[in-house]
Amino acid sequence: MRSVGVVFRAEFLRRWTSWLALALLVALIGGTVLAGVSTARRTTSAFSGFTKRFGYDAEFFSSSPFPKNFFHLPYISEVTPEVYYANGNGIAQGHFVPNQDLNIEGLPTSNLSSTIKLLSGRMPTGPRDALVGFSMQQQFGLKIGSIVTVPFYKKSQRIDVLNSNTYVAPNGPRVSFRVVGIEVSEVDFPTSSPTYSLFTSPAFNRGVGRTTFSAQFAQVRLRRGQNDMPLVQIYVNHHQPVKGYIYLQNEDANSASIAQSIQPQSTGWWFFALFALLAGLALVGQALSRQSLVARESYPTLAALGLRPRQLFGLGMIRATAIGVAGAVGAVALAFAVSPLTPIGEARAAEPTQGFVFSGALVGLGVLAVVMVVTALTVLPSWRAAQ
Repeated sequence: MRSVGVVFRAEFLRRWTSWLALALLVALIGGTVLAGVSTARRTTSAFSGFTKRFGYDAEFFSSSPFPKNFFHLPYISEVTPEVYYANGNGIAQGHFVPNQDLNIEGLPTSNLSSTIKLLSGRMPTGPRDALVGFSMQQQFGLKIGSIVTVPFYKKSQRIDVLNSNTYVAPNGPRVSFRVVGIEVSEVDFPTSSPTYSLFTSPAFNRGVGRTTFSAQFAQVRLRRGQNDMPLVQIYVNHHQPVKGYIYLQNEDANSASIAQSIQPQSTGWWFFALFALLAGLALVGQALSRQSLVARESYPTLAALGLRPRQLFGLGMIRATAIGVAGAVGAVALAFAVSPLTPIGEARAAEPTQGFVFSGALVGLGVLAVVMVVTALTVLPSWRAAQ
């Protein structure tokens, strides 16, 4: 074994550049595969992780203030109240936005950090500051500093808005909001119809907002999720106000459809990783075979010096293992370096973790897999070269 080590060191000093090139090839392909697998896993779990922190089970909408102690129920664990402003058709950076797709809401007065995820910018503070949802930002090309103009209804138009089945022209103030941040909440993900969110500041709520027609809105978490939904529905049906109405929306059903809409992205990443692996096996296998043929030129001399075929085969396997280990380290480094670039689209907005992502389990299995694959691809060429 000592003689094999001496030959290995001599061969390394002689051919380290070609070994390095092989290790870089392994690192490039291995890193691509690991990044694809990591992205597929993160895409699959992105929305479920988002709902655990920022999601809720039901929405309550009331045309008048909620009755006192309305939400003091044993099966409600968390309530996030908001103000919902009735609005007309908006203009976002010169683009028409239908009023039925545009939701104007005041920032939650509680549980803000567990309801809204800030993607960029800051929270609105001034009376004309606004926070827009990422779906609206993508659809209309908005950025920090963009202008979104929204007409509001006067309080005197309340009955007309509630009772009309057609568009009612707003007679209230027309406000040009300046976008100061991009957010994502559960309503910003794609469903059967577009939903564009715009959150106003507390300063707006205390000022212009008081002069417009608004309604009450609340997001609710249930202790047992869907199991408590029938109880909530019965409660709402039997506690309708004398004037106006209270409407309940089951958000868990929408969440299931959103998760399904993101799933094809995950499937695409799995196929990407598979195709990268198949192409990589062909390239690395061919390169390792060529390396074994080059090393074979010196085997007659080594055999004359006393090395047996079994030792020559072991020399080839040690060489492959060294290349595999170096390539595996490079693959992990590459996968870690590109992790901030993925996932993309809705999964990127939903994923709780931003920036560099390091998964110990995936790294450990990835390093082991890369070394084993490189070693396995070398078995047959090394055996043939040693004979």
